[in-house]
Amino acid sequence: MSYRLQSKESISKSIKQIIDEQINSAIHQLAVEIQSNPEEAIHEARKCFKKIRAVLRMVRDGLGKESYKQENACFREAGRSLSGVRDAQVMLNTLALLREHSTASISSDFWQELEHLLATYAHLAGQKVLETENIVASVVATLKLARERVGNWPDNALKGSVLQSGLKRVYRRGYEGFNQAMAQPTSENLHEWRKRVKYLWYHLRILKPIWPNPMGVFSKEVHQLADYLGEDHDLAVFRQLLTGQPKPITDHPSLAALLDCLQVQRAQLQLSAESLGHRVYAESPKPFIQRLGAYRQTWQADRKNKLNSKETKE
Repeated sequence: MSYRLQSKESISKSIKQIIDEQINSAIHQLAVEIQSNPEEAIHEARKCFKKIRAVLRMVRDGLGKESYKQENACFREAGRSLSGVRDAQVMLNTLALLREHSTASISSDFWQELEHLLATYAHLAGQKVLETENIVASVVATLKLARERVGNWPDNALKGSVLQSGLKRVYRRGYEGFNQAMAQPTSENLHEWRKRVKYLWYHLRILKPIWPNPMGVFSKEVHQLADYLGEDHDLAVFRQLLTGQPKPITDHPSLAALLDCLQVQRAQLQLSAESLGHRVYAESPKPFIQRLGAYRQTWQADRKNKLNSKETKE
């Protein structure tokens, strides 16, 4: 099963299956794949947690306030407990991209010094997660308990109108986040907007079957927007890391040139995000939700007609 509604299943069953599949995938990564490739396994598991939290935001009105808070906190904390390994690897990847695209005069010894620093950071972060007693085992146990709770969610709480209200909330917050980021393009505002964009992307993936071609195209554009903002955030974090290092780094004559290069790349990414953001959030929340609500209702009517036709033939 993929990360989307299934035409042959009820909405309630589809939602439960989506979450169940993500939990099982995360458990597999942390119990099996982590033995051969720890960094990749943790990365994949944390992606599963983000997908699950996106589903929770979509069905939160059906779950109720307390249940939603419990489940969201469960998967948020599971991801945070494993975050050190992935964060360190992201910084190494960011350094590699900067080096690849840099046209500034930066000495080779400075690149090597930074690479050594970040590799050491990544190694220590990995040791902390993998060697600290019971961190991974505790996360796996938490996931198994969460899987049982999800299986007991009431079917009548997960219906089309609940999904629509969840999507509206995520789109509205992204719409507001876009306007806030354009008015005050601080790293914090851009990062908050990026999180809303990412949730919207996950929601669109789930809803793609209601009209596959248009939803698929729109989903790709939202994903690209999230990538622009994600790369900008990685560069912002990388800058903070650089400027917070001891004097051998901060006093190095190549640091200023590297920071200038970093800022140029951030400016380009933010311009791309602004342009695409105007397209993604061209509609205000109400007409956007009304349009997708009409798609969903048509899809559900088609499903019902097909099922009735099948039963008649049988």
